Amino acid sequence: MNMADTKILSEKLKYLMEMESNREFEIFDLDLDFFNGFSGYQLIMKFDYFGAIDSQIPHFYGDMTEMMEKIQKIVSKVTITPEKKLSFPKK
Repeated sequence: MNMADTKILSEKLKYLMEMESNREFEIFDLDLDFFNGFSGYQLIMKFDYFGAIDSQIPHFYGDMTEMMEKIQKIVSKVTITPEKKLSFPKK
């Protein structure tokens, strides 16, 4: 997959993930890195979270855990197939 195709796929993935987040996240940057071209990929993301995070311990840890669970759920819904196509479950 060439760089232009990867960039287009990244932008589509970014858009779908933002839509799935119900406006709880804004994704500023999303890069795809394919392992060995075929065996998988990783996402490198820069995002903002609009939910509340309490700065006081121990609430901070619980709020951070909740935020990470939300972003993990979003990331797991919008995936890339081995054929380098987006897979998004229909509602």
